[in-house]
Amino acid sequence: MKLRALLLITLAGTAFGLARGPAWAQQEPAPPEPAATETLAFELSQLAEVWVHGDDAQAAARLDTFRNDNRLRGELPRWVASMRAALALDNHDSQTALTALRPLLQDAHDARPFLRASRLLLVLGAEKDALAVIRQGRSLDPASPALRRFEAGLLWLGSDYIAAQQAYLDLIADDAREDYPYVTPNFGDWRNVKPWGELAAAPPAPPAAGGRGFDDGWDEPAPGPGAWQPEPFADLFLPATWYTSDLPGLDRCLAEMATDPDMVSRARAAFPARHQAALDAQHAFESFRGGDAQERTRLGRESRLQRWTALLACRVCAQADIAAGKPADAETLLRMGLELSQDDTAVLDMMVRAQAAQGKAEEARTGALARLVSRGLTVWSSMMLARGPQQQIVDRVLEAAYKLYKTNPQAGLLQLEAVRKAFGPEHQNREIPQDCMGIWLYLRGEKELALKYLAEAGRQRGYESGRSLSQDGILLESALLALAAPAGPAAAAPADPDAKPADPKPDNGDKPAGEKPAEEENSTDPLALRVLPRAGLLLGSMPDSRTVFWKLVNMELWGGTSGVVQHARAAQILPEGDKRLRELLFGYQVRLASELTEAQLDAALAPAHPASKQLEDALKGFGEGLEQARTGNNWRAVQALRERAGFVLGLVEARALLLRASLRQKQPKDMAALQKWLAAAQGSIDLRAQFKSTLTDAQAKQSEDRAKAGIPEVLHAGLLLDCAKLLARNGDAAGAANLLWFNRDVALGVDSRQRRLFLASVLARKAGDALLQAQCRLAALEPADNRREQPDNMLLLYELPQLKGEFEEFGTKADLVDFAENCLVPWMDSPMLAAAYQFAPELRAARSSMLMRNTLRAGTDGIFRAGLSEASVSTIDQNWLKMLANREGHAKCRRFALWVLGSDLPFSRGRGASSGLNSVQDTVHGWALLQQLEEARSAYEPKAKVESDRLLKLLSRCNTPADDASSYEEEWWD
Repeated sequence: MKLRALLLITLAGTAFGLARGPAWAQQEPAPPEPAATETLAFELSQLAEVWVHGDDAQAAARLDTFRNDNRLRGELPRWVASMRAALALDNHDSQTALTALRPLLQDAHDARPFLRASRLLLVLGAEKDALAVIRQGRSLDPASPALRRFEAGLLWLGSDYIAAQQAYLDLIADDAREDYPYVTPNFGDWRNVKPWGELAAAPPAPPAAGGRGFDDGWDEPAPGPGAWQPEPFADLFLPATWYTSDLPGLDRCLAEMATDPDMVSRARAAFPARHQAALDAQHAFESFRGGDAQERTRLGRESRLQRWTALLACRVCAQADIAAGKPADAETLLRMGLELSQDDTAVLDMMVRAQAAQGKAEEARTGALARLVSRGLTVWSSMMLARGPQQQIVDRVLEAAYKLYKTNPQAGLLQLEAVRKAFGPEHQNREIPQDCMGIWLYLRGEKELALKYLAEAGRQRGYESGRSLSQDGILLESALLALAAPAGPAAAAPADPDAKPADPKPDNGDKPAGEKPAEEENSTDPLALRVLPRAGLLLGSMPDSRTVFWKLVNMELWGGTSGVVQHARAAQILPEGDKRLRELLFGYQVRLASELTEAQLDAALAPAHPASKQLEDALKGFGEGLEQARTGNNWRAVQALRERAGFVLGLVEARALLLRASLRQKQPKDMAALQKWLAAAQGSIDLRAQFKSTLTDAQAKQSEDRAKAGIPEVLHAGLLLDCAKLLARNGDAAGAANLLWFNRDVALGVDSRQRRLFLASVLARKAGDALLQAQCRLAALEPADNRREQPDNMLLLYELPQLKGEFEEFGTKADLVDFAENCLVPWMDSPMLAAAYQFAPELRAARSSMLMRNTLRAGTDGIFRAGLSEASVSTIDQNWLKMLANREGHAKCRRFALWVLGSDLPFSRGRGASSGLNSVQDTVHGWALLQQLEEARSAYEPKAKVESDRLLKLLSRCNTPADDASSYEEEWWD
């Protein structure tokens, strides 16, 4: 207990130090004496102990003792008040909560205390009190945009749509900017906002270069304002649309109104009169010629108010018509809306949707779409990987042409090409990347047309380019592999590394969709072999090429995106993508062995086969480049190697797949037969021999030990696993374990070292070799020497089902839990744990202490202490599902959730980039943690189900999925 008390005192001291930064430039009271500080730190340690482990009465009493404590500085008074309010709200006592928050509101110097209080009241069920707090803040600063946004949003969330609309209309009418609200929201620092009252006579001084000023995200301090700045953006809602808006809540409010038939009927009946009133107000403003500036300002405001009153009614009706399958009626209404504001982004966006539903590709392309380019309507390849509103852009640009293509293919193809050449990035001459077009068409089932665009893109950054895959290239090649598109000839490496690589061949755009190039028609190989290079290239992009080549040639060569995470993102997008990724990772050699005869495999592996010659030439050229890089210190040679590294690894992976398929067919019966087969088969992938590299001392020692044990060398991790399982199935568990152990540092292949060594320990146990079992288990758990060799967490997750089958065949079901506890849990955050439950549902039944790796009390103490020391709640977020796994800990989880809500600490580590108020996404993410807790409690507490549903509805209206803690989006204007 003494140790725990000491730790808690240290923890409280950290919190005291973090909270001491003055919130404002006003003079603060003198700090307490050192002895008083030590006493306060001890008392705070007791508060932390009670908050995490005590009951409600103890926590409330302890907090009440601090509420008027004049020793507290910085953020400590706010934290104490917020925690007390949260505790009261948790017991449905809003009066006590407001009493606790009142001092913060009375001493407020800007809108932040009111915004924080309203968010806390809202999420804990006191919606009316949240609105009252915001209106109290508005009485002090009626013009605050943040308070006005919150008021409008709370009115909508409280189902007062009429008042919400009027609040939003007043906001727009009071802003004289022509494009408002379609402006980039202000992203700044609350410290640069003039405080209420007379607390500061001048703006804060600019931060010194390299100092701890506000971080703009690029590791550079933001320039000093020189004048007071407007309030940074603050709201309750994440954006629902692709275009920028200072009022994302307005878009959500109108979309929800469009689903209510009564509201739509009232809007439809009122629209003609509102349209005419808007025209009259605009005419009065434009015809005013007097010199009275005040009158002109009044007329301008009235014009904006009437125009937007009509536009809101127009948008509600048009949205309802589009949803009801009446795009022509929607178009008529929208044309009337454009009479009022020809460049209104939302109306133009809806016009595109209405015209697309009718197949009016030409009108959309030359009209609304062209005018939306200035609003950011530009299609990039990465948009196919985007999550959230950015996904809408590709639909807007392509949907009308595609709709026309479905009814008139010839005209539709012309429109698709016209669109492709007009709405891409400016630096690409406005051409939309072909891979983006192809993926989009593939997702709509147009495989033949998609293949045309994807094949063209493949020549530029796919297999045919002869270069390593980028993130976009992974999605491209995954789609081509799914479409079983044969790989064409790859570009060769330049003979002179100083020479500029040759331009890609002209595309095949003149050929009809689906027509095959001549080289594909002349090929006699089965389709499985012609597609194989794509599978190899995808596999070659997974390992970290720097680690691979460091082990092989003692040189770091970055070769593109490494790890399975980008492949998993691509799998989420493509049809049956997860199934295809699993086959690529673990079953492609099985597919080859079943689709190809033994003679076909032997022919593909023969030196005379074109693929064998390609591999030989590629390795030869790569080896020559390595020699130049070693001897001449030629940076151009190194650059050429980097561009080629992933491609070369892909060729090796394709050959390894053939070898694994051949092994599956030939089935050597014992170690001697296996050694003979390996000696004959592996020469083509022996990269150390190909590159004439020397072994390090550690590699030489392992090679010597392997030779003494009579174990053959296996050069590829996947091949190694196949060989070991083959021996084990033939009754030689000891030989299989030794094969895995003495080849534990194999450089090539995707399969994880942890999986191989853990399986080796299981096989050693089966063979009765306890020493080898311990060696393998310890080696599987030893920390990596550097960051690049850390486990690929996504790969470990994907391997769980494979491990489950291997452990059931050679070990026990308990081995899976042991693997998860020792190899996954140390790296596992909440999203990883959620994925692990999907990959291996058996883990749900595992003991909860396995996830925490210690007692519940010690684990929660450590998590709370880490969060305070980091000045963030990221540690709580990362461990949230682990904490929820233990039903006995749900009461503690509730306190942690209340701390997340009340502290207003960010989810990102550190506070250097904090604006002084949590962002929308951090706020709503905190709400999602609370909803997940209520959902977990609902399994045994009926009342929790009602609360979970309430929170889920709130989250859905704020646009953050509550069932995926990792899916909340960054605000795209940051």
